[in-house]
Amino acid sequence: MQVPDVVSKTFMKFPLKTYDPVKCVDEPLQRELDSRSYYFPRGGKHEEKVFTLCVDVQGLDQFKKYVCSEPVSLFIQLALCYKNELKLPTNKGCDGNRMLVLRSRGNDRQMPFLLVDDRIIPRDVLLSQISNKICGLDKYFATYLDKIMASGTPEKLLQGLLLQLEDYVMNTTDINVYLQLKIISYISCMLHSGETSRKIFIQDCCPHLVQLSATVIQQYL
Repeated sequence: MQVPDVVSKTFMKFPLKTYDPVKCVDEPLQRELDSRSYYFPRGGKHEEKVFTLCVDVQGLDQFKKYVCSEPVSLFIQLALCYKNELKLPTNKGCDGNRMLVLRSRGNDRQMPFLLVDDRIIPRDVLLSQISNKICGLDKYFATYLDKIMASGTPEKLLQGLLLQLEDYVMNTTDINVYLQLKIISYISCMLHSGETSRKIFIQDCCPHLVQLSATVIQQYL
């Protein structure tokens, strides 16, 4: 099969050149990832294995650290800090345990997930592992279920539950750590949300929850 003259002449005249290898690192992408990365300062023990927590929620403006504004994300943050003796993440740092904010404007309907050793562990799996340690505590709230369900509107349901939690915190000296973190995650997010009436109710009727939330968050700042 004969090569057409036009094609043959083109390739004969085409300059041959050896090009330098292309960098494997996408520098603009790396800069973007660095701008969205926050690192957990070590508060105690040193672990060789590190994790990256990926969240899709905004941080609370009231704190200098990146404190998630969504209760499930905040609970996972605090649980990881407690388990690994860490502090809440800050934008100062360059290695170690990291939190990556996927988008600057988070979607409240999307849940976070955890990346550990290059494996994606869904949020439900992580939460189920934590909940196994506190499932026995459900008995403390089971007696209030009928009363809460008969309370009426969703806001009334929430107020009834908050009052029961206030009573539980006020009269319990030894609260399970993970249960405590879960409670204050919701309380802290509600106190810093745009729901003014809910915030006023918590401040007026649940002072022990407010104090517990402030105390625990301060431990990890």
